[in-house]
Amino acid sequence: MSPDLWFGLACDEHDVAYRYHQWLNRRGDFGGPTTKARADARLWRGIKNASPILPRGLKWLSPTAAIYWTMVTLFGGKAWRTGPDRLQQQLREGQTP
Repeated sequence: MSPDLWFGLACDEHDVAYRYHQWLNRRGDFGGPTTKARADARLWRGIKNASPILPRGLKWLSPTAAIYWTMVTLFGGKAWRTGPDRLQQQLREGQTP
């Protein structure tokens, strides 16, 4: 786990994408199937756009977005592959996902 800082919503959406293999639309409803690459790209966009420091035209420079994107791209494969299975296990055990 890593801190969500000012971009908790982007991290929550990324977690949903990894767990359900679905992306969320603007209303928070499932918008359809997604891939790991798309989920990671949406995390990058969500973090950079939420930056309270960088002005609008420079948000693409966000080092925080670059670091998080690199880490989930390099090390998130197992979490992506096992997300739906872990969700089913939690549901069987009566835990709230």
